[in-house]
Amino acid sequence: MGFFKKDPYPDRNTEQFWTSGSYPFWFTDLISAMDSLTKLDFKIDNPNVKKASEYFIKNQYNSGTFKFKLLRGKDKDLNLWITLAVCRILKRLF
Repeated sequence: MGFFKKDPYPDRNTEQFWTSGSYPFWFTDLISAMDSLTKLDFKIDNPNVKKASEYFIKNQYNSGTFKFKLLRGKDKDLNLWITLAVCRILKRLF
């Protein structure tokens, strides 16, 4: 497992796809992967989980929402759904 690495699929071959998200989850990104891993009881002592959680915390706005490029969706509240997903992940970890 390694976050922030190039994906083998040609249309997702840059690291930026890890930090581009959608909700409901569409492609594998940092949020969807961490959602699954924390539900499988991966802990913060895992180096990749720690790195991902640090990314979330580092990229949180003062408003409480998180910085992610949204890939699709016309819902004006999509950033709030993304924020809810990240907050659930962080709650499982901490």
